[in-house]
Amino acid sequence: MRKALVTVFGLGYLPIAPGTWGSGGACAVALAAFYILGPGLMFHLVLAGLVLFAVVASVLLGDWAIQT
Repeated sequence: MRKALVTVFGLGYLPIAPGTWGSGGACAVALAAFYILGPGLMFHLVLAGLVLFAVVASVLLGDWAIQT
């Protein structure tokens, strides 16, 4: 599970610009949330929650990712 989160479910292993692919995955999630929730307050709250989750996961898994 750690590996899936750190690599954005494998997008980080794609050739040529893996960070760009990971950003594309994040954009896809944000776009899906926008289409499901609309442009209102709920969309912004969900997006803020997802960003907070990503930050916390990155901090907690950072040392593990560096060591592997």
